[in-house]
Amino acid sequence: MEQARSGATVVPVRGEAVAGDPVPVLLEAAAGAELLVVGGRGHGDPGPMLGVVTSQAAAYALCSVAVVRPGGCNDTPDTVVVGLDDSPATSTTAGIAFEQAALRPHGTLQVVSAFTVPTGRDLRGIETERRRRLTDDLTPWQENSRTSR
Repeated sequence: MEQARSGATVVPVRGEAVAGDPVPVLLEAAAGAELLVVGGRGHGDPGPMLGVVTSQAAAYALCSVAVVRPGGCNDTPDTVVVGLDDSPATSTTAGIAFEQAALRPHGTLQVVSAFTVPTGRDLRGIETERRRRLTDDLTPWQENSRTSR
């Protein structure tokens, strides 16, 4: 907590130590929050998979959840990768990704939209439609990011 307070010059920090199962405690604390930030793994759990608390928090939180891994991937430290689809959350997801990229000194946003081609469907037609939708979803954020940098 002290480390968070020392780095937060303009952000008020409050906290508490709560006895209880971490998942329900975190979910209750995040009930009215915009974002819940959790670590990728618990104590001494090596490996690429998410820990139990992290995966349950991501599955059941009512707000967005960011999973932070120690050290990160430093090959391209200013790159933010966002996975977008054609769901209703795409615009909000894109907005958060643009905000995160803008916080970095040389922020770059890489958009990935993966999809499965149904049997018998035209790949080019699906790609064209997906690109059009992504352009429609991303254009307002691109224009906003140009004026704010």
